[in-house]
Amino acid sequence: RRSQEATEVFQKSMPGPDGEPAPEVLTIDFLRKYLRYCRRLAPVMSEAAQAMVAEKYVDMRMRFQSGYAELNNPESTKKPRLAVTTRTLEAIIRLSTAHAKLRLRKDEVLEEDVEAAYKLMLAAREEEDTDVAPLQPADGVDDGEGGAPPPGDDAPRRGQKRSREESDIGAAEVADGSIDISPARLATLTTLVARAFARSLEQEIHRGDLLENVNAGLVQGEPEFTDTEFSAGMDNLEAQNKIMLTDSGMVVSC
Repeated sequence: RRSQEATEVFQKSMPGPDGEPAPEVLTIDFLRKYLRYCRRLAPVMSEAAQAMVAEKYVDMRMRFQSGYAELNNPESTKKPRLAVTTRTLEAIIRLSTAHAKLRLRKDEVLEEDVEAAYKLMLAAREEEDTDVAPLQPADGVDDGEGGAPPPGDDAPRRGQKRSREESDIGAAEVADGSIDISPARLATLTTLVARAFARSLEQEIHRGDLLENVNAGLVQGEPEFTDTEFSAGMDNLEAQNKIMLTDSGMVVSC
């Protein structure tokens, strides 16, 4: 019967006029059977892949909502803004899983699958994959060597008391008496807030929980966000239509 016959993998074709080998082209029957087999697989996201999905979602959220092709270069090409919601997160997961199936991974979706899905979504918007600089301590934070202190150093740790000058870094009083936040600290807060929403998979987070998640995501040596500075940052993000603050204390991702 036909179902028991071996399937030709490559189409039969004649060599070129100068004797060069013919290009290898897969047959339609082989592709159908291959895809049919891929659909049987059910790989799950590995922990490393889950973390990478969150990172890529944060990058896409900041990249598409800012409109800049390169986040670290305000002079780069500006494109129309694009809404990035939890459906985008779901798309990354589905494309990553599909890529893993095509690579015949039976058990886990790997980081390279997430990377392939991310590049595909960027290509759909005709953007290139540019590396995003990692979070750095805000301007004015000196750890003594120009970077984060090594483990075991005597730098302040999270949860330790700081002086008033240290606690208020990044927050300043403006002419009308209100509190504003420095651009460097606002950029850090924006990234950490987007990352918190990406990992929670929810559209809203309680303000206190969000502040705790933000401070937990700071690099070593960077001072925690005080309630005053955090409130100033939240007001900025709400003014940019990135979040919405409710009377019940919830922060809603827009």
